Amino acid sequence: MILYTNSNSPKKIFLKESQIYILNEISNIANDTDVTVCSVDDFSNICRNFPISEGGVMTLTDKNVESLYGDYAFIEIRDSRANVDAQFPHTKYYKGDDLQQETEEYFNRLFYFKEDHKNVIRVEYDDSQSIGKSKKGEGITTGPISLDRLNDRLKIKPDGTPRRRTYYYHYKDGIDFNDEIAEKINNFVNSNINVNPNVKFIIHCRAGASRSAGIGTFIANIKQEIYNDKEYVQKFFKEHVKDDGSPQFDIGIDRKGTIKLPHQKEMKKLGALRGWNKENDDSYLQWYMNHFLDSGFFGDKVSDLRNRQAERMNKKRG
Repeated sequence: MILYTNSNSPKKIFLKESQIYILNEISNIANDTDVTVCSVDDFSNICRNFPISEGGVMTLTDKNVESLYGDYAFIEIRDSRANVDAQFPHTKYYKGDDLQQETEEYFNRLFYFKEDHKNVIRVEYDDSQSIGKSKKGEGITTGPISLDRLNDRLKIKPDGTPRRRTYYYHYKDGIDFNDEIAEKINNFVNSNINVNPNVKFIIHCRAGASRSAGIGTFIANIKQEIYNDKEYVQKFFKEHVKDDGSPQFDIGIDRKGTIKLPHQKEMKKLGALRGWNKENDDSYLQWYMNHFLDSGFFGDKVSDLRNRQAERMNKKRG
């Protein structure tokens, strides 16, 4: 194992694998809760500069990550290859040299670890909320779409770069969140919590705003039950805000006045496995809805949003 000390010129210190070190917290790992949600780039930075005792850091690899089993667990979420093939030419990472090779490298780096471990799980599915409405059925099948229409939709500049940062991608053969993935994540969370109820989870998707936020909210709710702390999920939300005070997560109100939340299919399927879903509740509000409405991110619109959500769900029930 190689440890790098914090200095302008890092000094390599060779350690025996059997040696155990107490981990310290760093600024980009949550301090008030056991759940950290981040982008794939931040996840990579955390793993490459993971804190250990006496101000040092270590680089996590597939060879040493299980030494953290019981203390830290890692959940990686990446896009399907179909999604990446559609989106990559429009990302800031595309240099325009070799599309096939650059796409392959981008796709591979969406997972930091090369394989699963007792405390590492890697899952692959798309954010169905970020690509518009999907056809009913398993899998995301929006598309195909002509290049001209795609460029118009993306509002591409003449030089090939997008005019705005948020846009839709249309593609076939994407991967939607399903029961099998939900079971895999739930079992992984259970197995790590059974080893140590205080285990810390670090979760990433591409942007750290929707898929990883949904998983993070799910785990925070489990921790809230474990610690019997009714404010735990709210603490989790407060640790994930931008410098301007806005939420890191995909939270807001759309043009139709509907509440916009992180990946709701995740939270519904995972909540069903825990028996949290309140399908017989008069308002039909799922377990996560009140958490988000109580977050303070919706200001003085909370009461109106609660009424709209109740009306919408009651109509859906028929």
